[in-house]
Amino acid sequence: MNTHPVALVIDDEPANLQILATLMDELGMDVSVAESGPRALEVVAYRVPDIILVDIMMPEMDGYETVRALTARYDLSNVPVLYVTALADIEHKTRAFEHGGHDYITKPFDKREVQARVRTHLELAQYRATLERRVQEQVLKLDQINFALVSALESANSFKDDLTGLHIRRVGAFARILAELIGLPHERSRELERYAPLHDVGKIGVPDHILKKAGPLDRDERAIMEQHTVAGYRILKQPGIPAVALNIVRHHHERWDGTGYPDRLAGPDIPIEARIVSVADIYDALRSWRPYKEPFDHETAIGLIAESTGSQLDPEVAAAFLAHDDRFADVFDQFVMEREAHDRPTRSGARR
Repeated sequence: MNTHPVALVIDDEPANLQILATLMDELGMDVSVAESGPRALEVVAYRVPDIILVDIMMPEMDGYETVRALTARYDLSNVPVLYVTALADIEHKTRAFEHGGHDYITKPFDKREVQARVRTHLELAQYRATLERRVQEQVLKLDQINFALVSALESANSFKDDLTGLHIRRVGAFARILAELIGLPHERSRELERYAPLHDVGKIGVPDHILKKAGPLDRDERAIMEQHTVAGYRILKQPGIPAVALNIVRHHHERWDGTGYPDRLAGPDIPIEARIVSVADIYDALRSWRPYKEPFDHETAIGLIAESTGSQLDPEVAAAFLAHDDRFADVFDQFVMEREAHDRPTRSGARR
C-alpha cells in the first residue's frame, strides 16, 4: 500500500511543471501534474492529492477558478492549496486567500522555501486530521454514553410501569417520523427518536397512588403530577446531556396558546423538539389504555388532535401529523402486534 503523500502540480508551462514536480519528488512525494484546470479535475477523479500547487495565469480556467472547482469536492475541501505565481501584487495575494489558498509563493522562488512551506502545510494538515479524528472519537463515546443513559432510564420507567415502557418507545418512533415530515435534517430526526423516550422520565418520582389513580386527580395531585417535567429536567441536567433532551423533558407539556406547564411558553418560544414530542405523546396517550380511560380508536384520536391544533398543538406539526396519520396508525399497530406476540401486558398504565 502506497503511504507517500501526493502532490498535484497545476501549471500551463511545462518547465514550471518539471521544476515543481522535481522539488516534490525530492521530498519523497508522489506527484501528479496537470497543464490546465480541466485536466486537474480529471486527475483528481482517480488520485486524490494531499497538497495542491497551482499557478494563477492559465488559459481555459485560471488558478482561482481551478481551486474553486477542486475544493468544491468533499474529499478535497481541506487539502492545502499553495498558489505559485509570478503575480506579486497585494490584490492577487488577497484574492488567492479568498479563493481557498493556504499560502502564496511568488516566482522566481527559492527551492528550499517551496519545500519548507510544503512540508509545513503537510504537517499542519496531518495534525488537523488527527485532531478531527480524536474529536470524532470523543463525540462517538459521548453518543454511546447518552444512548446507554436513554436505555437505562427507559428500563427504569418500564420497571415502574409496564405500559409506560411501550409508550415511550412508540413516542420515539412517532417523533422521528414527525421530524422528517416537517423537514428537519436526518441526524436531527434520529436525535429526536433517541431522546423522545425520555420525555416522562420525571414520573419516576411521582407516587404510584397518583400515577395509577383510576379517577380524576384533585388539584394537589395534579400539581404533583405536573412537576414530573421539572423533576425530569433536574435528573438530566448534567454535563454532556444535549439541549434537545432537556427541552423535550421540560417542555413537552407546554401548549401553543401558552397555558401549558411548567413555564407557560407559547407558540414558537416552545422548542421545536418539544412541540413534536407533544403531538407524538398525545396521539399515543389517546390510543392507549389508562386506568382513567379506555383507548380511543385511530379516527377518534386524529379528530381530537385536529380540535387541539392551534390551541394546544403547533399548527405546522399537527398538520404534518394529520396529513400522514396512516403512518402513525401503522407504527402503533406494529408495536401492539409485537407485544401481543411476546405476552399480554397488565393494565397498569400511567397518566400523561
